[in-house]
Amino acid sequence: MFLPAPCIHGPFRRLATKVREKCGPALFLCKTVQVLCLSFLFPVSFPPSFSLTSQNFFRTSVTKWSKVSLSAIKRWFMFRGRSRHTLDSKGRLAIPARFREVLETAGETTLVVTNHDSCLWAYTRNDWKVIEEKAASLPQFDEAVNAYLRYFISGAVECQLKQNRITIPPDLREFAGLNKEVVLVGELKRFEIWDRNEWEKAFRAAKENFPKASQALKEMGI
Repeated sequence: MFLPAPCIHGPFRRLATKVREKCGPALFLCKTVQVLCLSFLFPVSFPPSFSLTSQNFFRTSVTKWSKVSLSAIKRWFMFRGRSRHTLDSKGRLAIPARFREVLETAGETTLVVTNHDSCLWAYTRNDWKVIEEKAASLPQFDEAVNAYLRYFISGAVECQLKQNRITIPPDLREFAGLNKEVVLVGELKRFEIWDRNEWEKAFRAAKENFPKASQALKEMGI
């Protein structure tokens, strides 16, 4: 079954239109079939009153299906992999294509970047909004909460994606000790931005600690 554009739910319709423009009609049909397969992996239940002959069945079912399928697509498109990049003198950093796809799928063109340990963490705006909402509900007079807000939340800066690059502010570059060579590290809902030398040290430490971490993760069911 090929879904006509007017029948596709709003956010999914925008994504489908983008795929069709980039890939052409033939490949768009293949992509649509692939997404339809996701609807079988993430099925939507309907009340017994619905039937195939119901006047509103198609419109309602496609709307519910497209919401679930869009959610499944967003879960699939996460920040994965590691790559090396060059930071120019103005703090401009190229974002790899696979990371840009995550933003495009979420319908965003902005990353929220903040400081963490010896690196920077970058989130989509939607995922950062979730973090902010949780932070806003924490007790305001708690010392640990205030330390968290002052250190992590207050460092957040929106970085607009322009010509496939973002510009990292000087204070964040200084915090993470970013020089010319940097490493981007995908961590699913976020990615890290490291100075290359600092990343190599952190990776060696992570490698050494992994056996101990594996046991802790096993206890968590991972």
